[in-house]
Amino acid sequence: MIIDLSQSINSETKMFPGSPQVAFLKWAKYDIDGYDLETMFLSTHTGTHMDAPSHFVKDGDSVDKLDINRFFMKNAYLFNIPKKSNELITVNDIQNIGVDINEGDTLIFSTGWENKIDSKSYVTTNPGLSKEAAIYLSFKKINAVGIDGPSIDAGNNNFTVHEILLKNNIIIIENLCNLNKIDKENFIFIACPLKLSNATGSPIRALAMI
Repeated sequence: MIIDLSQSINSETKMFPGSPQVAFLKWAKYDIDGYDLETMFLSTHTGTHMDAPSHFVKDGDSVDKLDINRFFMKNAYLFNIPKKSNELITVNDIQNIGVDINEGDTLIFSTGWENKIDSKSYVTTNPGLSKEAAIYLSFKKINAVGIDGPSIDAGNNNFTVHEILLKNNIIIIENLCNLNKIDKENFIFIACPLKLSNATGSPIRALAMI
């Protein structure tokens, strides 16, 4: 079974403060040009998306430079850790799940925040990883970390967690959804970005294979 973990991208997509709002512009019409065509105006960090190291690391890899083998994640683990506004996922939270985390694994955090997508506070008071948890996962040398919120950093924090993870070459995936449809702790996770030259991130189509 394949589960779509991606948000739809449209003019109503919730954007991080300071980011441009999505716009689709009609470029050609079937009745006039014989075909339909639209243009898009959006940030590379729109909807369900991937952060490449260059997002916060001056000489880090851009999204087109990442090894494509990292996008097919055979060892992905779902961590159901419910959190409320601005709450942090701690090292203890992670360890209490009981998963033996190994180098190259991918961790997907389901906090329940995806259910707040219609809230005005969705992009400003979201839960996220603690600094200590980011250091712990960096020590484990995991491949990627994903979360069902707009940022891996909690809404009331700065970008400390982004900086720690990306400096340690850990891919970040944000704005996941439908995590409640995954009924297994371990699954295959596929997250393919567009091959955007020198870009710090890209929207992705995130899929879980059960």
